[in-house]
Order: sequence, then structure tokens, then C-alpha cells
Amino acid sequence: MAETVVGLTIVEECVRAAEIRRPSAKNPTLVRYGEVPLPPGAAGDSEIIDADAVALALRQLWTDAGFSTKRVVLGLGNRRILVRDHKVPALALEQIRRALPFQVQDMLPVPVDEAVLDFYPVAPDGDEGGDVRGLLVVAVADMITELIDTVRRANLTVDAVDLAPFGLVRAASRHVDPERTVLVTHIGAHTSYLVVMRAGAPLLVRIVPGGVPVRDSELGRHRAEPDDAPMLGGPRAGSPEAAAEARLVDDFALRVRSTVEFYVGRHPDETLDELYLCGEGACHDQILPALDRIVGIPSKHLTVGDVIGTQRSPRDGTGLLSLVTPVGLALRSRS
Repeated sequence: MAETVVGLTIVEECVRAAEIRRPSAKNPTLVRYGEVPLPPGAAGDSEIIDADAVALALRQLWTDAGFSTKRVVLGLGNRRILVRDHKVPALALEQIRRALPFQVQDMLPVPVDEAVLDFYPVAPDGDEGGDVRGLLVVAVADMITELIDTVRRANLTVDAVDLAPFGLVRAASRHVDPERTVLVTHIGAHTSYLVVMRAGAPLLVRIVPGGVPVRDSELGRHRAEPDDAPMLGGPRAGSPEAAAEARLVDDFALRVRSTVEFYVGRHPDETLDELYLCGEGACHDQILPALDRIVGIPSKHLTVGDVIGTQRSPRDGTGLLSLVTPVGLALRSRS
């Protein structure tokens, strides 16, 4: 029997979800998707401020999109989540996770009993036999509890909570050459994810403030806008608004360049071959030229059609780009 699951993200602007059906591990299909806008101040990126408003939006999303299941994989992605390199003795993954509170308590920004810890193994350590290199993930427990409680308030079942950048890697690995080291980024309006990956594994994860202006979305219900609101093309050329947008785009490109320089500085024998962009902010018409000019790595969009078959494709570029991370979350194994 085909498995059906929904990947869900809650960001400041909206709740967004994608449902996939998996008749087999190799042939998942995007069958439904949607988003519903949130009122200002209802949520931050992966943080709940007004639980009633977010739960109402989630119920509306399930009604509008017609999802066939209430099982979700909930994505986390904000700057309060710490992701850093870590090395542990080679043990079974469950043993590693049980030992983490004792190993890392002196490294945490919060008391260990207020944190949720996880470890993502990447590779054996070649210099010290018996160790495993990976990524330590630290999140504030109260934040996750509030997210899960709010999702349950909408009568949904949380199958798993996953780091949104890991979902991004899972999706990208279905398209990217496993022999190449690449940078994949989900560009949001307020928070973005930058992930260096190779062979389906994240090597460096950064969750950074800022992104690229998001002008509109066609995924779900249209947001109410005045008749003279700018179209998807943005403000008039030469206007102060256009200059401000250009600075934001360049600032984001500089963050990407600093991530590339940081990784290459730590791995001088490696090169980053390509840069893939997704997320609603990746639709901005200036982002690819800015990255080519400032970063200098071949850049291209990563769309939902690149990573999964679709029963019906999103109508516009924003939808094609913003669904990649929710799809990657839904692709998470149940194990």
C-alpha cells in the first residue's frame, strides 16, 4: 500500500505544506500542496506567537488543499537552532543520542534539560579510528513543544520533527550529482538555509538571518493586496524601493560568499562546484545575477519538478521553488 505523508513548514508569512505519495521508495509523487497566509505577528520562522491563529490557518490549509492525510513531518528552521560539527565514539545511533546530554552539556547555550539534542552522522573520522564525524543539532525544547501542540490543535498528527535544512538536502540529493560538492540554499524572506552537501549528506549547515524580498505567492489563496501593489516584477527601476531591494539581494549574496569561503578555508583540497537555489526568495529576478557577480560559482534554480514527479505542477515559479523543502521533509523515512 502506498505511503502518504505531508511535509509542513511554518514561517512568518504562511503555513505551507506538500503531500507526497510513495508507492515505492524510488518513485514518490507530489499529489497536493498549498499555503495559507498568516496574520502579522502570528508566528516567526518555526516559532509560534499566536497559537490560535496558526491552528486556524492550518485547518484552512487542509480544507483548501484537500490533503488526504493528517500525518505530517514538521520542519524546523530558525536562528535559535544550533548546528555545528561534532565528533563522537562509533556506537549505534541510538546510543550516540542517549549519550549526547552528558557529552555536550558544557557546550550548550541553554541548560541541557531545556534542550532537544540530535546527531546526524556524516562519516567515520579518518584521523582517529573509532570516531564518527557528524552534525550536532540543538534546539530549545519549549519552542518544539509549542509547535507540536499548535499542530495538534489543528487535529493533525506529528509523525516526526526534522530540521528543515535536512529536508532540503534530502530533496536536493534526488537531483544533484553525488560526486560533486555543492551548496544548496533555501531563500526565505526573513530566514534562509545554506547547506554544503555531497553524496546526499550535509557537511555544513547554516541558518542565517535575512533573505530576499518575497513579493507574492500563487501556491494557495492570494494575499489581499491593493490595486496599485507592485506585481511580481517588483518596484520600478531607479526608485528608492528598487535600490533598497538591490542592497538586500547583494547582502544575501555576500552571506553566501562568506559561507563558501568558510567551507573552502576549512577544506582547502575541495571546491564547491555548483550553487542551487530554492525557496520563495529564489524567484527574485536579481538573485542569480548577484550570485554570479559576488560569489562566482555557477548558480541555478532547484525546482520541485527537479526532485519529484508531480500529478499537477504549481502554476508559477514561486510555487516550483518554495515547495522543495516541504517535499524533502515529506521524503523522510518513518524509521
